[in-house]
Amino acid sequence: MQKINEFKLNSEFVPTGDQPSAIDAIVEGIKKEKSDIVRCNR
Repeated sequence: MQKINEFKLNSEFVPTGDQPSAIDAIVEGIKKEKSDIVRCNR
């Protein structure tokens, strides 16, 4: 996998509820180059 440039997101919104742990899990999956990360829209 090719390394992609880092980006930063600035927002007035903050994660709530289970979002912080979900974000952490997604980031760890990306770092480990997992291919089974699922994104769900509600």
